[in-house]
Amino acid sequence: RIVEILHELIEANDSEANPSVVILANQDKEQMDEFLRVQIPPRQRGDTNRTKIVTRNGLASAPGDLRIVAPTEAKSIIVLLPEHDGGDSPTDITVLKTVMAALLATPDNAVPIVAEMTNDENKAITANLDPERVTVVDAESTLAKIMVQCSRTEGLATVYNEVLSFRGAELYLTDEHNAAGVPFGAVGYHFADGVPLGLRRADEIMIRPDPDFALADGDELILLAEDDSAIAWSETPVCTPTAGTIPDHRGQRTIEHELMIGWTPKSATIIREYADYLEAGSTIDVVTRNPDHDIADAVAALDAELDCIAVRLTETNPHSGSSLGELALHNYDNVLLLSQASPSGTIAEHTDTETLTILLRIREAMHGRAMVSAGFAAAPELGGGPAGRLVSEVLDAHNEELLMQAGVKDVLISNRLVSSIIAQLSEEPTVKEIYDSLFAEEGSEIYLKPAAWYFHELPVNVSFCDIMDRARQREEQALGFRSVRAEFNSSDANYGVRLNPAKDQTITLEPGDTIVVLAEDEL
Repeated sequence: RIVEILHELIEANDSEANPSVVILANQDKEQMDEFLRVQIPPRQRGDTNRTKIVTRNGLASAPGDLRIVAPTEAKSIIVLLPEHDGGDSPTDITVLKTVMAALLATPDNAVPIVAEMTNDENKAITANLDPERVTVVDAESTLAKIMVQCSRTEGLATVYNEVLSFRGAELYLTDEHNAAGVPFGAVGYHFADGVPLGLRRADEIMIRPDPDFALADGDELILLAEDDSAIAWSETPVCTPTAGTIPDHRGQRTIEHELMIGWTPKSATIIREYADYLEAGSTIDVVTRNPDHDIADAVAALDAELDCIAVRLTETNPHSGSSLGELALHNYDNVLLLSQASPSGTIAEHTDTETLTILLRIREAMHGRAMVSAGFAAAPELGGGPAGRLVSEVLDAHNEELLMQAGVKDVLISNRLVSSIIAQLSEEPTVKEIYDSLFAEEGSEIYLKPAAWYFHELPVNVSFCDIMDRARQREEQALGFRSVRAEFNSSDANYGVRLNPAKDQTITLEPGDTIVVLAEDEL
C-alpha cells in the first residue's frame, strides 16, 4: 500500500510548508530509494517537490531503531502490515509490537498512531494500548463492506474513490456557531462550497439527522467539500430552490441471486453483509476452483447461520470459458469477482492480469446478454440504467480502465481505497467514526438513485439547489449526480460522477442519470 499512501499524503501536504514523509523498514535503503524513484518520480511529488520522502533501514518494532526517525516530531505514525506470509496472526503481532515501540518512543507526545491489522482480538488489544492515540484499521473487513454496497449501487465505487481520498471532494468536520438553531435540512443552503452529511454532537456521530432537527451551539458539521479553506458559512442562503414536487416512485425489493467468484479471507464477511440486504429466499453461489475442506466447511457454516438466504458452493474453474458458460451467468443479479492475491501479497500486476482474464471470459460466456436488474425493480422509463452489475476488485489503480473495457460496471481498487482511508485517518483520526457509520448496514448510506425518482419529466434543466430540495422531500441528502452521457466511461471525467457541484450550476438530467444521495435505504 506504500505507493498509494504516499500519493495521498503528497496530495494532503500540497499546501504545507516543507512537508516530509519518513519511511522506516527492514529493507535495504538503496532498494527502497530506487523503488520510490520509479513509482513516484520527483515531478509527481506535489509537482513542486515540496514533499520530501526519506527512507531509513531499521526494525520498526525495535524502540532503538524507531528513535532514529525522530517519531516525537511526527504529525502522525502509520504502521502497515508487513508482507503476508500465509498465516493470520504473525503479521498482526509485528504490528502490535511496532505500536508498542511507537508508544514507548513517544511517551509525552500526543502524536496519533494508525495501525493496519486483521485479527479481531489483536485489534482490540492494540487499540486498548492507548485509545486516545491508537486507531486500528481492518482492511479486509472494510473492503468487504464497501464491496457489498458497491455491488448494490452502480457508480458507488467511483463515489467512494473520491470521498475517501484527498482528491476532489472530501469529508471535513467544521464548527459553525452561526448554524445554531438552523434545521439540518436547510444547512446546506448556507454553504457555497459544501454539502452536509451529518454532525458530531459531543461523542455522538449523527449521519443524516431529520431535516427538522435543529443544530445546537457546539455541534460540528460533517461536510463534503472541495477544500477546508473554501468552507464558509453564509448568514443568508446562497441559493433558493425552485418550488416543485417529487414523483410518487419507489423501488421494490425482489428476491436476488448473487454470484461470488473466488474465496478470500473477506468472503465470509461479504456474505454476512449481503444477508442484511437480501430478501428471504435469495441465494449466494460461491464459485472457486478446487475448494479445500476449510472453504467447504466455511460455506456450509454460513448456510446454516443465515436463515433467510441459501449459500451454496460450486467447484468451477473460472479460467475456463466453457465452465463459466455452464453457470448461466445471465440469471444472476450481481457477479462479484474477488482478487485472488498471491500469498506474498506483492505481485499486484500478476493478480490483476488473472482478474482481467476471468472478466474477458465472463463477457464471452454472457454472449452479449444483459443480466437481470438487481436490488430494486426499476422500469427503463424511470431511468433505472443498465440492468445487472458486474463488480470486480483490482489491486493496481493503473488497471482500472482495462477492467472497465471488459464490461465491469464498478471497479473496486482495493489498495487505493484502504490506502486512502489510512492516509485520511493519519490526518484526522476522528474521521473513523464517520466511516464506521457510513459503512454500516444500519442507518444511512450513500446510494445512486434514478433521477426520474426526483423529477416528473426528463430531460430537465435544474440547479443543484433544486436537486437538494427534491432529495429533502424524500428525506434524503443530495451529494451530487452521475451523468450517463459521453463522460460515463471516461476516467478523466470521473466516470460521470460529480460530487458537491456549485449550488447554482445548471444541470441537465436525462433518462439514465442518477442522483448521489445519503439515504436510509436503496428504495
